[in-house]
Amino acid sequence: MNFQFTSKIKRNLFIIIAAGLAMFIIGFSTEKNHMYSELANTEDGTESLLVEYYNELPFTKEAFIDRVKTAASEQGITVDFVDMTLHHGTEVHGESTHHDEFEFKMLLTPHVKETKGSHGHDEGGTHGVEEDGHVEDSHGAHGGVAHSPMETLEHIVHEQGTFPDTGHARSWSNLLVNAFFFFGIGLGALFFIALQYATESGWGVVYKRILEAIIGWLPVGAIFLIFVFFAGSMHWNHIWHWMDPAVMDPGNAHFDPIIANKQPFLSQWFFWMMNVIYFSVFLLFARGFRKRSLQEDLEGGTKIHMKNFAKGAFFLVLFGYLSSVMSWHWIMSIDTHWFSTLFGWLVFSGIWVSATIFILLLVFWLKAQGYVKFINESHIHDMGKWMFAISFLWTYLFFSQFMLIWYADIPEEVTYYLDRFGNYKWILWTTVAVNFVIPIVLLMSREAKRSKITILIIGSILFVFHWVDVFIMVMPGSVFDHWAIGFLEVGMFIAFLGMFIFVVLRTLSKAPLLVTNHPYLDENLHHDT
Repeated sequence: MNFQFTSKIKRNLFIIIAAGLAMFIIGFSTEKNHMYSELANTEDGTESLLVEYYNELPFTKEAFIDRVKTAASEQGITVDFVDMTLHHGTEVHGESTHHDEFEFKMLLTPHVKETKGSHGHDEGGTHGVEEDGHVEDSHGAHGGVAHSPMETLEHIVHEQGTFPDTGHARSWSNLLVNAFFFFGIGLGALFFIALQYATESGWGVVYKRILEAIIGWLPVGAIFLIFVFFAGSMHWNHIWHWMDPAVMDPGNAHFDPIIANKQPFLSQWFFWMMNVIYFSVFLLFARGFRKRSLQEDLEGGTKIHMKNFAKGAFFLVLFGYLSSVMSWHWIMSIDTHWFSTLFGWLVFSGIWVSATIFILLLVFWLKAQGYVKFINESHIHDMGKWMFAISFLWTYLFFSQFMLIWYADIPEEVTYYLDRFGNYKWILWTTVAVNFVIPIVLLMSREAKRSKITILIIGSILFVFHWVDVFIMVMPGSVFDHWAIGFLEVGMFIAFLGMFIFVVLRTLSKAPLLVTNHPYLDENLHHDT
């Protein structure tokens, strides 16, 4: 029996994709960029505010200074500006800056002017300054907490230094998050096919066409990834700042010895050479498994099965190496100064569990449409056990990586978590808690692994939070603390999800839902646990 990819299903998917794109366009058009500032004390004890920016600016430095001076004077604050000599090596949130435009300090004059209101009026003012140099908020602004003049000045800088982001760092970073997440689901399905061939497993034969449909996304996903990588190489985005040749040139002021010492791994030619290898291996094996599966339906026998057995074992060897190196190149090198030997395995576990979840969700949807009646509760139970087990694998690897880095307390290692604890704390720990607590509490029992409602609810939650896991891996090193979950993020996720499902269902409709001549087919149809 073939799956019918009806016009109604296509129309609904087009609506989902269009809704996602509309949300993304709204988010894209309102995307903002920000100044970075840091309160500091100079050697003579004067309080200062260091302001730094490292991307394309829509205004000149002088225009920005005038804007800050005007806004500060309305608060009764007089400011001096001290330009500083730019030097590469200054780190913002643990990462070296790039494309520096200007850097200067803002110093309050020794005597802060006292004001009666923001416009010189006795009433209706925002801040007043007491003689001890602290600002008091007459209307409880900023939560009714008293602010020093420098803290007020920092707030002004963020207001005046927020502008449309011409580089669209959030958009590029989200494109990488979604391209990698959904490509990873395709890889997880490809790994699962190879694993079942190599181990000659009988229980998963009924899932073969679903797995093959999911790997149908790999060529499409590769196009999105290659586009992001090409944009990085052309400096259209700055996700991987090691791609800037200046950081590798000892004679350049922007030279970064830590990054330079990671050559040739972090070099354009090696990056693209490995990309050719990654995509060639993944796409060729995916095409081969699919081709031989359809051929086996026509010819039968065990010859093709034994060929798949050998190919599956060989692929697992290649995948064990390439999946780790791929994650180092594509994701870990965003935080260029940091590294972890467990990172590749952590990424792999997230890929695998996301694929397992999607398989189960798709099976339940197909059953609701009257398809795949040959998939019984025992098959679902077995796949549910995989979802349960790999959730613990992900948790174990996350804890192992975090615990070793936390215990060693080596500066170049802890910087990865310091940034995430500082700017992504609630979303990071929510992700960890959801991916650990929910499976152990709600998926432990045999009944839960067979329950449609339980798996649909838990699977959907875990699926979203493994997307969030990729989000947390990418964003801190590319947009720093200026992240959000808004129209841009949700819209792009929905659009990618719609496209992903469209490709999977279209591929699923091109062959019978059940293989016909697999050697373990009869055993699998009578599977019972």
